[in-house]
Formats: sequence, structure tokens, C-alpha cells
Amino acid sequence: MRMQFTGQKHLHADDMPAAFAKIEEGDEVTEERLRESLKRAMDWMSELQAEDGHWPGDFSGIMYMMPFWIFALHITGTVDAVLSKEHRREICRHIYNHQVIGVYDWRGNNPVVPELWLIPRFLPIHPGIFLLPPSASLKA
Repeated sequence: MRMQFTGQKHLHADDMPAAFAKIEEGDEVTEERLRESLKRAMDWMSELQAEDGHWPGDFSGIMYMMPFWIFALHITGTVDAVLSKEHRREICRHIYNHQVIGVYDWRGNNPVVPELWLIPRFLPIHPGIFLLPPSASLKA
């Protein structure tokens, strides 16, 4: 999604300023170099920012994000300003159609065995490594 947005704003990788100055071993990190690097990074991020103030990024497909988002809208009192009645109806329909409340045989569910969390993290079958949502949220 970010690549699509940079294409819409006609930003190219060639235009991207280096977000940091290359520092070799033994070089001194001065306040000027640090300030210059931070300014270039902030300039690039402000170029990527959308008109409404967000930075576009795709985080689709994960069901557990929507209820928290709606909860945050209710807390801030902006649910009516952000979501129309049609949007709210579609969100309720989506949650209703994807819920599992006694209508699915749990033998078809393939859960992670709780004991796997006790094995060392360096092993490739540790759940913290192969579960998709935590790793996907870090990459987004």
C-alpha cells in the first residue's frame, strides 16, 4: 500500500533522502550529523503522509483489529462522525458471519498445543515464531 501511495504522489526511491548518514567505525557522531539525518528522515516521512494525516499501510485480514477500532471510536465519541449507518450495519454483518459460537465443531479447529510455549524460543516450532498475526503486525 505504501508503494501505491508513493506512486500516487509521484515519489520514487531515487528521490528518497538517506534517512541516516553512513558512519564508519571510528567516525565521530556529531550533533550536526544527527540533526541532518533526523531532518532528512522527517522530510521523507512528511512526504509519505496522506492529506488527512495518516501514513498508509496495509494491515488487512486480521479480524481482531476491528472491534478495538470500534471501541476506540465509541470512547472518543467519534463513531457517528466516522462510520455511517451502512458502514456500521456492514461491520455487524461481517462480525456476525465470521463468529464461532457453537456452530462449528471444535474438532475441526487446529489449536496450538499450550506446551509448545515452554520450549526454547530458538527452536523453529516455537509458537512465537510461526504464528502469523504477531509477525504480520511487526512487518506492517
